Amino acid sequence: MIVGFNNNSNNGQPNMRVLLNDGLGILTDGGSYLVPGTMQTQSIAIGYLDGDGIVDLGDLPGFVACLLDPAPALCLIADMNGDGSPDGLDIPLFVDALLGR
Repeated sequence: MIVGFNNNSNNGQPNMRVLLNDGLGILTDGGSYLVPGTMQTQSIAIGYLDGDGIVDLGDLPGFVACLLDPAPALCLIADMNGDGSPDGLDIPLFVDALLGR
């Protein structure tokens, strides 16, 4: 399970997004839930797009796919800088993760 928090919900209240892993690295949308109070945008397992638990070259195709189409639920973990959308600003951070920095 991957949980991400986002302060950019439509009503201004933070929401929590849940992605469920089937054990084979396939993530499905587990829903979004409003979170009371204030939270900073965070996520766990950032960059692990192939579900193996490490950022490596196996994650590169998923990262590129999310840059081209950020709509799938999996793309929440491609948002390396936590600004709410995977984009060009995430590329240097993804490269740093690939290099173990």
